[in-house]
Amino acid sequence: MTEPMNEIQKLTIISRRAYERIPFIKRLTVLDVNTNRIFDANGIDISVKGVGFYSSKLFQKGHHVSIQIWLDDVSQKDPVWIGGTVKWSKLEQDGAIMGIEFDALIKPAEHPKLYGMIYKIMQVLLVGSGLL
Repeated sequence: MTEPMNEIQKLTIISRRAYERIPFIKRLTVLDVNTNRIFDANGIDISVKGVGFYSSKLFQKGHHVSIQIWLDDVSQKDPVWIGGTVKWSKLEQDGAIMGIEFDALIKPAEHPKLYGMIYKIMQVLLVGSGLL
C-alpha cells in the first residue's frame, strides 16, 4: 500500500516536474564533513530533494556535505542542518555553483518549518502562473 500524497507532491504534479525547484535566495553554511571546515554559500534554488547554491569553495561530484539553511536571515534563528551529496558542480570565475541532493527528501515530520516554507513559495508561484 502506498502512502497518500503530501501537499508538495500534489503541487509538483500540477507543475509537471518530478521535484519542483523554487528560487531560494538564502544564506547557507556548508560543512565539509571530511575536513570539518565551514564555508559560506548563497542559495539559488531548492526542492524537497536538494538545493542549488553558489560558494567560493568547489566541491567535486560525489562529495558529502552538510548544509545549514538559515530560515530567518534577520534574527538568524531556526537554522536547519541537512546532509547531502554533490550531484554536479561547475567552476565559475570567482567561485562555483553546485547542486546537492539531500540524503532524504524534506518531509513535514522531520523539517516542518523548511517544508512549510517550500510549500508556501510553491503555492504562490503556481497561483501566479495560473497552474493552480
